[in-house]
Amino acid sequence: LTTVCSRPTPDRAVVDCGAKGIDLVGGMPAHRDDHGKPIDGVLGYRLGGDEHGILDLDPARHAFSEGATLELLPQHCDPTVNLHDYFVCHRGGRVEAVYHIAGRGPGI
Repeated sequence: LTTVCSRPTPDRAVVDCGAKGIDLVGGMPAHRDDHGKPIDGVLGYRLGGDEHGILDLDPARHAFSEGATLELLPQHCDPTVNLHDYFVCHRGGRVEAVYHIAGRGPGI
C-alpha cells in the first residue's frame, strides 16, 4: 500500500514507495486501487530514490490527489524482504495471514 505524496505535474505522481519497497528486477509493479481493482491511466512506475517512486500518468484518464492510496504489487521481492518486519498476505481485500520476517535488518 502506498500513498500519493505530491502531484508535481498532471502526468506525474510521487508516492511513498521507492527502492526499499519495490525492486524492478522482475518488472514493473502491478497497480491497483484501494479496492483491489486495476487502475486505468497509470502508464508506468519508476524509482525516485529509496523512499519514493514516481507514477507516470495519463492525465486525461486518471487524476490522483495527494493522500490517495493505491496498491503496488511487486513482481520480485527478494531484495527488499529484509527491510520489513512482516509479510501481510491478503486476498480480495481481506488479510488472510501475517508472517513475521525473522531475518529482518541489514547484515543478517
